[in-house]
Amino acid sequence: MKAIMPVSFSIVCLFTCCKSSESSHDNSKQGNSQISWTVLASGTQCNQDVPMQKIIKTQEEYKSLWLKSHQSTDMDSVGPAVDFDKKWVAAIYLGMVNSGGHSAEIKSIETIDDNTVVSVLHKKPGAGCMSASVIEFPFLLVTIDRLSNDKVSFQLADEEVPCK
Repeated sequence: MKAIMPVSFSIVCLFTCCKSSESSHDNSKQGNSQISWTVLASGTQCNQDVPMQKIIKTQEEYKSLWLKSHQSTDMDSVGPAVDFDKKWVAAIYLGMVNSGGHSAEIKSIETIDDNTVVSVLHKKPGAGCMSASVIEFPFLLVTIDRLSNDKVSFQLADEEVPCK
């Protein structure tokens, strides 16, 4: 019986503690024009030291941004493939941060009237949390279906992540 308890606890912990690594998001809600996205690339090291959010609509724009932002990093020099006949890229760069534990996360992408709004969370360590003293440059690139309108705005909000 004593041997069964640790095994049972381990199995329960395994199923409750694991986080899904699925990178595609479908936010369809009845009555809202929610847009789904797929994570293309994310990380904490790039060459974009100032915050920037941008919709990329062409292969040329994408190639230029990728080379500028990821040159001499451990990322592939050409970036992940995107079919710009069907997709656009939403690029979110948080700029330089002076500690570890920062990341960008999309909360939602929705069309309201004639404007598409990309809601982004800048996740950062909570007050009093221990984090590495490093310089990082968090970024997130996602693909979305091509939009019928060109009016896209980004809304950024900070979210403190509680200490673990």
